[in-house]
Amino acid sequence: MVDKGFRIDNRGHCEVYRPPFLTQKAQLSHDEVLVTQDIARLRIHVERINRRIKENKLFDTIIPLTVAVVGVVVVVVVGVVEVVVGVVVVVVVVGVGVGVVEVGVVVVGVGVVVVVVVGVVVVVGVVEVVVGVVVVVGVVVGVVVVVGVVEVVVGVGVVVVVVWGVVVVVGVVEVVVGVVVVVVVGVVVVVGVVEVVVGVVVVVVVGVVVGVVVVVGVVVGVVVVVGVVEVVVGVGVVVVVGVVL
Repeated sequence: MVDKGFRIDNRGHCEVYRPPFLTQKAQLSHDEVLVTQDIARLRIHVERINRRIKENKLFDTIIPLTVAVVGVVVVVVVGVVEVVVGVVVVVVVVGVGVGVVEVGVVVVGVGVVVVVVVGVVVVVGVVEVVVGVVVVVGVVVGVVVVVGVVEVVVGVGVVVVVVWGVVVVVGVVEVVVGVVVVVVVGVVVVVGVVEVVVGVVVVVVVGVVVGVVVVVGVVVGVVVVVGVVEVVVGVGVVVVVGVVL
């Protein structure tokens, strides 16, 4: 590859690459422009090498063959080190990606356990509500039966006013006790309903958290894959540069 000042053609087995001339033409053709661009793209590397040769004065003295051999060995060793470093980086990145995936799996498992526990709590709350309703119904039926029996006994055995008064007092006490029992059972039912509502809310929140964790796991996986691709590309570039040097 030469500049326009070198007016030489191919010599033997060597092919000369020279930018085309703009002689007796208004502009270069499309193919000539592409050739000029290709040569200019490669010429910058040659110019850099020439600058380094001049700055380091490589050709001011005789270069022994041992120095050339050492230089080749150094280049090879540097290339091998760069390849090893690239492989280590790839292994580290893959390990980090696997760790992130494992963490995501653990988080999802914890979310599933929480959902199961919350479901059990909801079922227990529903059972408590049903039991409370059954107890309320039983208490009411028992009160009605007791009141009916008391009325029959009192109606049949009403003989003395004092006995009647005692029976009335007892009936009032039983009614009060029944009302208290009904109130207590009603409180239990309300508590059960509140537990069911809280359980449903927790299930919804846990579901949203599990969804977010899955999305984050997917995004991290994509980022890890992109990083691995970038590392592989970087290793390829390093190898190519090493071969060129």
